[in-house]
Amino acid sequence: MKEVFEIRCHHCHAAADAMQSDWCHCVAKKPSIVCARCGACWCTAPQKAQDAFWQYAPGELHEAREAVIARRKAALRRNVTAKKTVMIVDDDEEIREITAHAVEELGYQAVTVERADLAVSTAMRMSPDLVITDALMPRLDGRVLCGLLKDAMPEIPVVIMTSLYTSLRYKLEAYRDFGADEYLTKPINFAQLREVLTTLAPMAA
Repeated sequence: MKEVFEIRCHHCHAAADAMQSDWCHCVAKKPSIVCARCGACWCTAPQKAQDAFWQYAPGELHEAREAVIARRKAALRRNVTAKKTVMIVDDDEEIREITAHAVEELGYQAVTVERADLAVSTAMRMSPDLVITDALMPRLDGRVLCGLLKDAMPEIPVVIMTSLYTSLRYKLEAYRDFGADEYLTKPINFAQLREVLTTLAPMAA
């Protein structure tokens, strides 16, 4: 026979068996039970009520909570590990933010770098799964940056994006002379970006 731990909700005062309750998803260190009637959880109860609840709660309930915590931590680790990182290099803040948002909407982690001359050291430190760089930037041309990245970390795909060098001649040059893996024109089309990311840095199934 299963153990019963009857309580009354601190919010609506409905009686319930805590052993049969669901667990909350509050931003708290440890989850607590949820009232089946009103949806209130014990995280929102006065601290004295919370302390009394867990003081008298059966050991089985404490064990169940620790198991929930362990499962959620494992799921979080899997989620973070599964996400791939895309480094975006562009001197234009608005373009960086727009591209980063689009990348994150597709389920990737985005890292932004505002200066091309810092991109190689950043890439070597962070080991991104893919780099998207603007073609025309001060201090260091994005196409030259692509070549430097390929020399330092040839396994990382590099995508060049541009609003200026849009003709086929420049695209072929980027492939031939700088080792680019793909070439996109601005403004970047979301569907094209999705295709590039799923081709060059596919997520684990």
